[in-house]
Amino acid sequence: TASFLGKDRARRRGPAAALMGYIGSALAALASLAVAAFCIWRGQRPPTLGKVRYIPWMFIGLGFAALTLMFLTHIVNLAGVETGRSGSMF
Repeated sequence: TASFLGKDRARRRGPAAALMGYIGSALAALASLAVAAFCIWRGQRPPTLGKVRYIPWMFIGLGFAALTLMFLTHIVNLAGVETGRSGSMF
């Protein structure tokens, strides 16, 4: 059942495939962290009088921060640590 769920998929393809999973996930995590930092910085700037902010920078930044946490959880899962409840329906 483990191969059906894909838990040992990287192990079957070799160490190079496992390393690419780490590198791609780490790059995606760094990119989402950079976008989150930019959006939160942009949202914290003082407003300019007479101009309307059309983009909700803070909400976008918080969304990318949550995405960064998901990528970090994915990297931990690639390392072999099982996150989440065992035996749970979700």
